Amino acid sequence: MFDRYICVYCGENAESLDHIIPQNYKGYYNRSYNQKYVVPSCQECNSTLSDKFLHSISERANYLWNKYNKKYKKHISWKKWEKEDLKELGYNLKSMIIEENNNHDEIIKRLNHLLYISQINPSIDDIWLDIDGKP
Repeated sequence: MFDRYICVYCGENAESLDHIIPQNYKGYYNRSYNQKYVVPSCQECNSTLSDKFLHSISERANYLWNKYNKKYKKHISWKKWEKEDLKELGYNLKSMIIEENNNHDEIIKRLNHLLYISQINPSIDDIWLDIDGKP
């Protein structure tokens, strides 16, 4: 289910590692990229989480779900056009509508992944065990 190159939270490509306990909480945590402290994350999820002190992956996914619901409200509420409806449109308008349809689908997919992660509540160990196949 989890992959080293896929964001644990939203399912997009992971370009970074998210510290479950943010690095600026030095008193509680030693700065490390050890697998005990980080999970694969896309840049958007990692920067949105920033230094939020949320203790579990589930809490972090839930926080992101709420943030992205507000941030992408316009895309979420987009009424998708059917292919039949696009036939009579000009090239530029059709291209813009197809792009917005795709944006809508992508955001819904990310939100569903966030909701799923917040419900299954995986631990860091669960994630790396799934990725590496070893404890």
